[in-house]
Amino acid sequence: MKKWLIVAVLVAFLAIVAATVGGTAVAQATTSEQDCVTIIDQEAYDEVIPAVTHQVKVIDVEAVAGFWANFSPNDTQATFVGPATYPVDARGTWHVHTNGGPGQDKSGVFAQGNPAKGGNWFYRQQEVEEVSHMETVIDVPEQTIHHDAVTHEECNPPGEDLCPNIEGDQDASYIDDNGLVIDQEGNCVVPTPDPPVEPPVDPPASGGHKKPPVVVPNVPGDPGVVIPDTL
Repeated sequence: MKKWLIVAVLVAFLAIVAATVGGTAVAQATTSEQDCVTIIDQEAYDEVIPAVTHQVKVIDVEAVAGFWANFSPNDTQATFVGPATYPVDARGTWHVHTNGGPGQDKSGVFAQGNPAKGGNWFYRQQEVEEVSHMETVIDVPEQTIHHDAVTHEECNPPGEDLCPNIEGDQDASYIDDNGLVIDQEGNCVVPTPDPPVEPPVDPPASGGHKKPPVVVPNVPGDPGVVIPDTL
């Protein structure tokens, strides 16, 4: 009788150990605290706003319209001694014209004919074309605006099953930093608890009769271990 009692206690102890080991392995497939990751919705970037500008015309050489003028000396009997002075000469008057005239290839004051006669002095201004270029004036400088990344957090609530309905080979697994059981192929594993150890059963003695079986309780939810005995 003592023999069977010792066996029953040993079996109950082994069953409790097996259930505890199995329960611990399964618990490692759930979160004990919030496990959060940062999800990037939009990467950080720099937005460049172009400068606001306008063009201006810069004149390097002013344009001058071509013209010519003739000099008319005052009514004097003395011999005119040139040249006449442009644009003002007290000895006479300059008369300006826009078209025609003598010495069209000349510039400045020149004599045409006898320089001793005041009426033979002329002035010509050749046409000068405008020389210019365009320059850019900045009204608003270029701007660079930095935009930070847009993110949000995603968390698994405590106790949430991280890998439901997945089973694998517990012997080829390991525990990762998050407390998850991972097999050699990288799959999340929910280990299966070891089955309870059944005690050996001796055949009843010849001519004897059986006693009612003895049931040793196991952990909650386990049917326990049945130990037969004979009188």
